[in-house]
Amino acid sequence: MLGAAHNKSGLPTNHRFLRLRDVMARTRLARSTVYALVSAGKFPRQVSVGARSVVWVEAEVQDWMQGRIDESREGSPDQNEHGGNTGGRLR
Repeated sequence: MLGAAHNKSGLPTNHRFLRLRDVMARTRLARSTVYALVSAGKFPRQVSVGARSVVWVEAEVQDWMQGRIDESREGSPDQNEHGGNTGGRLR
């Protein structure tokens, strides 16, 4: 988006927040897996928005998901010339 305002971390200032159930639905990860990956530094950290309420920044979760897609496709011998995975089958 051209001309969008950004904060000091480089993220757009028009953040959208996701609750844990939304993060789980988008990533298909279990609750325990989300928190284990956060603890290991392999998933975006949650943001506290209240005494007992946390959320995740949607853009950070989307970036993490894109990173998993990119990693899974790097150097994969099963990719066809259009970048799609043939699953080892010929088309």
